[in-house]
Amino acid sequence: MKISKNELLKIILTKTNVYCRESYFKKLFPENHQEILSITFPHHFKFNQKLYHYIYDISLTYGYCKICGHPTRFKGFGQGYSTYCSSNCLSNDDEFKQKISDVWHNLTDEEKNNINNKKHLWWESLSDNEKNTKIQKCKQTWRSKSNEDIQHMSSKIKNTWKNKTREELDIIKNKKSITLSKNPQTVQLTNIKHKKYWENLSKEEKELFSNKIKKSWLSKSEEERNEIIQKSISSRINRSENEKKITLQKVNETKRKNKSFNTSNIEIQFKTYLQSNNISYICEYNKDVRYPFNCDFYLPYYDLFIEINGHWTHGQHPFDKNNENDILTLNLWKSKNTEFYDNAINVWTKRDVNKRTIAKTNNLNYLEIFSDKIDIVIEKFETYLNDFITKP
Repeated sequence: MKISKNELLKIILTKTNVYCRESYFKKLFPENHQEILSITFPHHFKFNQKLYHYIYDISLTYGYCKICGHPTRFKGFGQGYSTYCSSNCLSNDDEFKQKISDVWHNLTDEEKNNINNKKHLWWESLSDNEKNTKIQKCKQTWRSKSNEDIQHMSSKIKNTWKNKTREELDIIKNKKSITLSKNPQTVQLTNIKHKKYWENLSKEEKELFSNKIKKSWLSKSEEERNEIIQKSISSRINRSENEKKITLQKVNETKRKNKSFNTSNIEIQFKTYLQSNNISYICEYNKDVRYPFNCDFYLPYYDLFIEINGHWTHGQHPFDKNNENDILTLNLWKSKNTEFYDNAINVWTKRDVNKRTIAKTNNLNYLEIFSDKIDIVIEKFETYLNDFITKP
C-alpha cells in the first residue's frame, strides 16, 4: 500500500537513520520504493538523497551556494543541502557576520579574553613551518582576488572605520597600545621589516610608490582634503601635554641620531663663522633647566643663548601686543585661515614670547637675531659680544 508523502515524512523524521536505509525502507514501503526507482536520478546519488528529493518534490538538481551559486554538499535527509559551498562564502555572508557580531557583543569581557587566549595558545602551539604555511595560504587567497573584490573590501573597511565614534576609536587605540606594550619585540621586528623592505626597493619602485600617493591625494576633492587636514589638526590638539613632549623628544632623538635637524642656511653659515673664529658652541642645546627649549646656539664660555630667527614666521622682530602694526599683521595672518599661518601665529605670538619671558625671568645672557643675512647676524653677534666683554 502506497503512503502519501506527508505521512511518509512524519514517519521518517521519527527515526531518520533507520527509515533512510534502502533495505529497511523497501520492506516497509515497497510501492513508494518502486516509485523512487522509477525516477532517473544522477548515478552518484545515495538512497537517502533520492528519498529527500522524492519527499520534498525537489527537481533533480543540487543545492546551490547562497553567495557564489556553486553546487553544495548533501549533508543528510534531516539537514538537506549546505547553504554555502565553502567556509569563504560563509564568512562573506552579511547575515552570518551580523549573527557573529551579535553573539560577540553579548559575551562578557572574561569570555572574550578566554577566546582570545585560546586563539593565542593555538597559534603558539603551531610549529614555524605550520605558521608559514598558513600565512602563505592567506597571501595566496588575497592575491587570487580580483581588483573589484579588493576595492569592495577596502571600501567596506573604510566605511566601517568612518562610522565609528571618537570614543570607539579611542578604545581601539588604547587596546592596540596595550597589546604593543606587551609585545615590544613585535613592534621592533615590524619596524625593521618595513625599513628593510623600503631599503631594498629600487629608485624606480620608490618613485612609483611616491607617485601613487601623490595621485591618490590629487584625486581627492577639496572637501576631502580639508577633512583629512582638519582630522590631523584635531588629533594633535587633543593630545595631552605629556604626549606632545614624548613625541617631540622622540623626533629630536631621531634627528640627532640621523644628523638630520632641519638647519636653515643662515644657521649653517653662522656655524662656519664660529668654527673659523675658534668659538666653542653647541647646536640645538636643550640640557639646561633655565632654558627648556632647543636653543639654536649655546656658547659655554660666555654662557650665552643665541636664537637666530631668520624665517618670516618669527615676525622679523619681537611681537608687541600694544603695537598697532603688529596687531594688523596678526589679523592679516588670522584671515588666511590655514594651518601654515596658524603655526606662524603660534611661533611669533606665543612660543617666541614664552622663550623671551623665561630668558628674562632666569636672567640669562640671551641674544635674539631677526635676520636671514649672515653679515647682519655676525654684526649683531659681535656688537653684543663687545658690549658683554666691556661690561663692568
